[in-house]
Amino acid sequence: MPSTSRSKLAFPRLACLLFVSGAALACPALADNSPAAVEPGKIFAGLDAFKAFLAGGGDQVTGLATGELAGIGDIQAVVIQRQSPTLGPQVVLLARQADGRLRVQAVTRAADVSDVQVSVRIERGSLFIGVESTTGGAWGAYQYKRQADGRLRLIGVRLHRADNSGEPDHDTTAVVDTDFNLITGKMLFKRIGDTRPPEATAHGPACYLDDFNFAFYSCAASMKTADGTSADQLMNTP
Repeated sequence: MPSTSRSKLAFPRLACLLFVSGAALACPALADNSPAAVEPGKIFAGLDAFKAFLAGGGDQVTGLATGELAGIGDIQAVVIQRQSPTLGPQVVLLARQADGRLRVQAVTRAADVSDVQVSVRIERGSLFIGVESTTGGAWGAYQYKRQADGRLRLIGVRLHRADNSGEPDHDTTAVVDTDFNLITGKMLFKRIGDTRPPEATAHGPACYLDDFNFAFYSCAASMKTADGTSADQLMNTP
């Protein structure tokens, strides 16, 4: 399997939209790296109204999951794809209100690359975001749970990384599978072609859904072991 770039993903350039009286209207384009127009607190009559809002900027829904998030209630987790060859996905959480309307509960950042596939699911009161490289070699699952302050915190990461020899047969030379509990800091590894220890502990600042940008090592670079090693280094192939 080919290796995947480690570069971190930034904000995308997004079109600005205004939703008024059930209609989606275009407004002047935002500057590069501006946040999405889908902001927490926006209200939509339903999922069709949300899709119409996106269509005003040429965007579309490419993934959807429904379920109940602890502390929030009924949620529709939506994957948005921007209509650009260089922009990647974004995830929006829509919470169902008592009147049946949908309120934007939370929004991720959006990737500035399009070579990742994103999926969402809601299980055990948590939101799971799956990210997979379209070129192979890397996939991750990122678990978020609502905290007392109302924000959705990243509490767990499972990441698979594989490198190959670069030869035509693409022999795998190293594999690292990581199970990372970001609350306790405990990291468990399964390694092939890698003699580093199977366990480690890393600590650092909490990370939240509104900062997630679909980078495979999201949050890990800011978490370190007692000897100062970054967690992302341990999660990567040597």
